[in-house]
Amino acid sequence: MGTYFKAPRTRRSWRGEEKMSRGKSTVVVLAVVAFFVAFAGLMTLLAPTYSILLRRESEGVSVRVERRLLWWIPIRGQTVEKLQGVKASTERPEATDPHDGRDLQAPETVGNLVLAGAAGEARATASPENLDEVQRAIEDFLRGGPSELRLRAVTNWKFAVIAPGILAGLGGLLLLLFLWDVLGWLRGKKSNPLPRITSPRS
Repeated sequence: MGTYFKAPRTRRSWRGEEKMSRGKSTVVVLAVVAFFVAFAGLMTLLAPTYSILLRRESEGVSVRVERRLLWWIPIRGQTVEKLQGVKASTERPEATDPHDGRDLQAPETVGNLVLAGAAGEARATASPENLDEVQRAIEDFLRGGPSELRLRAVTNWKFAVIAPGILAGLGGLLLLLFLWDVLGWLRGKKSNPLPRITSPRS
């Protein structure tokens, strides 16, 4: 029987395997983080959060309503000059079943805000718990007060804030742990370089 000799790994092959393993780990971690953030973004797209900015100007009150993705990224906005009033209403969409167009589970009640100006209006949705508070704040601002007021209207606290917040938090925590691991690896690599590996003499 022949004798098989396995050549020892050189310094170059050792570092190549280490870089390949680290690269695979990086891809996996970033993919998981991207999944968490993307899913959180999808939830805030379906159950949006609105930013409402009121400003007192020489010709009256103007309002800027922005629909936000992940609570901060504006994806659509409306501006109304000479704001005259705000109307609030609630509605509960009709339950439908998948087989005949009716849903088995009744949707939650949705609040609607309509901010009417002299030449147009802006709309936003808010949870019933948030609706009255936002309406009162806008009405108080119209009666007088500071020169600027920023409000936030949340469509659904569970799907617009709590669940996306948990997902985004998990993604951020995973990314921080990964960066901490990389930092520790770089420190260890700097303080303890790989020993020099040479092939045995024939």
